[in-house]
Amino acid sequence: MLHINARIHETSRYQDNGIVYRPDFIIYDMDLNQYRRFWDKIKKHPKNQLYTDGIHVRPVNWLQSLFQSFKGWLGFENHCQADKVELALAKIAYSGYLKNIHQEYPLHSNPPIISAQFEKLINSPRTNECSAQLQKMLMDYYANDFIKQPVGLTPYVAFGQTFNEQNLEYLLPTVDPQDEVVITKAIQSMNYKYRPDLAQRLKDSRFNSVYARHLVQRNEFQHALCWDEDIKYVFPEEYIIYFIYHKKVIGNALKWAIDLMVCIFVSSDREKQMELITYIKKNLTLAEQLHHMPPHSELTQNLAQSYLEDAKKEHNKYSLNKLIFGSQAIPLLTHATGLVPDILDKDHSLQNITLINLWRNHQLDQAIKDGNFGIAKVLFESHQDTVFDTNNLYALKQAYLLEYTKNQSLAQKELLQKNYPQVIQVAKRNIQLSKQIARITPEDNPLMTSVIDYVNWILKIDKKEHPEAKDAALATLEEAQNLLKKHRLMNNSPNCLHTVNQLLLRKIECLMEHIKVPSNFLSIRKEILPQITKPLEQLHINLDTFIKLNESNPTNEIKPVLGKIYYIKGDVLHFYNNDLKNALSFFKRAADIMPKNSYYRLRYFELTQDDRRHKVRDEIKQTSALYSGWLEERWNHKRFMSDNFDIHVPQTQATTQGILSRITGFFNG
Repeated sequence: MLHINARIHETSRYQDNGIVYRPDFIIYDMDLNQYRRFWDKIKKHPKNQLYTDGIHVRPVNWLQSLFQSFKGWLGFENHCQADKVELALAKIAYSGYLKNIHQEYPLHSNPPIISAQFEKLINSPRTNECSAQLQKMLMDYYANDFIKQPVGLTPYVAFGQTFNEQNLEYLLPTVDPQDEVVITKAIQSMNYKYRPDLAQRLKDSRFNSVYARHLVQRNEFQHALCWDEDIKYVFPEEYIIYFIYHKKVIGNALKWAIDLMVCIFVSSDREKQMELITYIKKNLTLAEQLHHMPPHSELTQNLAQSYLEDAKKEHNKYSLNKLIFGSQAIPLLTHATGLVPDILDKDHSLQNITLINLWRNHQLDQAIKDGNFGIAKVLFESHQDTVFDTNNLYALKQAYLLEYTKNQSLAQKELLQKNYPQVIQVAKRNIQLSKQIARITPEDNPLMTSVIDYVNWILKIDKKEHPEAKDAALATLEEAQNLLKKHRLMNNSPNCLHTVNQLLLRKIECLMEHIKVPSNFLSIRKEILPQITKPLEQLHINLDTFIKLNESNPTNEIKPVLGKIYYIKGDVLHFYNNDLKNALSFFKRAADIMPKNSYYRLRYFELTQDDRRHKVRDEIKQTSALYSGWLEERWNHKRFMSDNFDIHVPQTQATTQGILSRITGFFNG
C-alpha cells in the first residue's frame, strides 16, 4: 500500500462519491523505496489483472478480475476497469514526477501509461510548463476515456479544483497546480481556516509564488520568503524597508536589502536613484555601508560621489564657519574613499584638485602620527603632484635616510654572504630612496652617491661571479652604464669618473678577450672577422668613450692607463681594421703621454720608419725576444713565446709596478 498524506484521516467519503477517480485527487506521500517497490510489483502483472479503489492499485488473480468484469456487466462498479486502473497509475506516476523520483528511477511501462508523450514528460525534471502539460493530459484522459462518469459529480475545468470543492485547499501545494484562479481561490479560503503545510511545498512551484505574493500583501514578509525566496525581487521596495527595519534580528537582512537596492538602482530614473541614495545615508550607518556595500556596483559609486559632493560643500564653507562649527570635509572624504578608494581620481574638476591635496595630506599626516612610515612612503611616492605639509615631509625624510643607511650596511652584509641578487635589490631601493629625498630637499640630494654605489656593487659582484674577465656580464655592465648616462654622471665629478673608468675598463678587458683569434688569423681573416664584428664595434665604442672622458686633463695616476688605452685603440685599428692611417695618431698619443715606455715609442717609430727606432731597440735589447714573440701573438687565443710579458708595464719600471698594477690590473697578459 502506498502512503497517503497524513492530513487525510479517512478516504471512504471520497470513494463513495467517486471523488477518488478525479485526475487531480492526488494524495500520495511515498518515498523512493516505496515507489520503486510498487512499480516493480505492478509491472509483473497484466493491466487487466490490476485492481484499484481510485487511490491504491494492487494485482489480483484472473478469477477476481473476471468477477469485477461481471459486476460491471451487471451495472455495479468494476474496480478492474482499464480506464480506472490507467488513470490511477497515471496519478501515481505524476506523484513520482512531483518528487523528482524519476531522475533516479525512470519509469518505463509497456505499453506506456496514457501515452508515450505522457511517459516522456513524467521522466522529465519538474517545471511549470511540464506540469501544465501533464495536468492537461490527465484531465483530457478523464474527460474523454472514462466510459461512464461517476454519478453526482459537477463538471470542472481546472486541475486542482477538486481540492477547493472538497475543502482540502491545504493540499493544493502538493500537486503543483498551474491555474492561478484555482490557486487564488484556495488561498482566499485558507485565510479563514488554516494554512498550507510549509514542509509539503514544492520548490519553485507556481503556488509558492502566488501564495508568497498574497503573504506580502498581508505584510507577512518573512513567511512569504519561506514560500518563495525570490519574492523579494517582486516587491523590492517593500522588502528593503522590511530588511532595514529588522536588520538587528535577521542575520543577512542588510546584505539582502543592499542587493535589492543595487537591482533597483540600475533600472531606476535619476530622481529615484537619488531618493535611494538619500535613504541609504539616512538608514544605514557609515560602518554598515562600508561593510555591506558592494565595491564595484553603480550604486556604491554614486553613493561615494554623493559623500564627495558633501565634502566639497563642507570645504567651501567660510573660514569663520569652519572655525566655529568645525569641518566635516575629512570625515566625509574618508568615508567616500572607503566606499570607492579611487573616487578622487575620477573627478577632474578644479574644486576636486584642492580636495585631493587636502585628503592626501590628511592620509600622510595620519600615517606619520601612527608611526606607519611604510604607508607614508607609498603615499608620498605614488603622488608626485601633491604638495605635502613641510613638517610631515621632514619626518618622512628622516625615515628615508634611516632606511638608506641601513641598506648600505645590509648590502655589504649580503655581499659577504654571496647573496648577490639581494645586494642589487637593496642598491636599487637606495636609488629610489634618493629620488624621494631629492623631492623633499633638492639641495640635499644623495642620488649621485646612490647611483655610484649601485654601479660599484655591480662591479664587485661581477668580479666575484666572473673571476675571468672574458666571462664578465656585459649586458649587466651596459645596463649600469646606461643608468649613469640617464642621471648624467658619466663625467660629473672625480668620484663619478673613477667609477665610470672602472666600469669601462672592465668592459674593455672583456671585449678584448672576445675578439682574440687563432694563430693562423692572417690566412683565415675573411672567415674570422664577421664572427667578431659586434664585440669589435663595442670595443671601439668603449675605447673612444674612455679616451673622451680622460684625455682633456689627465692626472698622473690616470696617464699610464690612458696611454695603454691609446695603444690598444691604435693596435686594434691596425691589426683588425687595416687602418694604419688612423692607428698612427693613437700610437703617437700613447708614446707622447708615456714617453718612458720604450715599447710605445718603438711601435710608433717602426710604423713611421723613424730612424729613432734603432736607438729604442737598444733600450729593450734584453727583452727584444719576448717583445717579438708578444708582437706576433698578442691577439691570439694562446700565447706561448711571451706568456706573462706585458709591454704596458716595462721591466725598467719595476719600481713603479706596484702602483701601475693597481690601476691597470685589468690588463695583465
